Amino acid sequence: MSEPFEAVGRDSSIPNAVTATWMISFKQIREQYSTASDLLSLMSFFDRQGIPKAFLSHLIAPKDDQDRTPREEDRAMGISELEKALGVLQGFSFVSEGITDETLNMHRLIQLVMRKWLIRQGTSGAWADQALTTVSELYPPGSYANWKVCKDYLPQAQVVLSHEGSSSPAEAIARGSLLHKMALFMLYRGQWNKAEELQVQAAAMRRGVFREEHPSTLTSMANLASTFWNQGRWTEAEKLDVQVMETRKRVLGRSILPR
Repeated sequence: MSEPFEAVGRDSSIPNAVTATWMISFKQIREQYSTASDLLSLMSFFDRQGIPKAFLSHLIAPKDDQDRTPREEDRAMGISELEKALGVLQGFSFVSEGITDETLNMHRLIQLVMRKWLIRQGTSGAWADQALTTVSELYPPGSYANWKVCKDYLPQAQVVLSHEGSSSPAEAIARGSLLHKMALFMLYRGQWNKAEELQVQAAAMRRGVFREEHPSTLTSMANLASTFWNQGRWTEAEKLDVQVMETRKRVLGRSILPR
């Protein structure tokens, strides 16, 4: 049973018995509790410690036909389904309660074997994308009121960004948005160097997807200019600010010209 994992570079530190036990258990879960197997697949691409339950409920929350916010009765059903699925995973000792009631931990060996199995199934890219999209959508703006949540979610954000996804436009949009939000958190905290590093990546990602004239790209560029100002790099900040201003003027100017 360890043979398939050798094909994807099974970690030699994982005893064959662990792999075999995982395979038997996971097959049973996948056949009888599909939601639980989906959650375990998603959790494999987060930081294994302190996984917020909010990330998991986001995966299974029902949406109406217009993809609006879940209705109250649907949300209650989603929570019930989540609790049931997590109960299954905890029953198999695949996950455990975290430091708080709102977080979960995943054993290192279980996470590693799970990732490698998903690679073998050819679905690792899709789950890596899902993990990135989840954190990107739930990571809050970096204003003072959200500092605690931003800090708590930061390890998860760093991990999902480290995975190689599908390289699809949707994946690039989610990546650019998350980088932008993390950069704002660093900017508001006065961590200029880190804010610059993240905002440069966000601007480049958004430029590649949306082009330079898109509002999202211009916003990232403007925030990068603010970071330069805070670092005392006046010339660079002014040059970038002028570039953003001229681009906005050109784009808005076209849109408001009389017909």
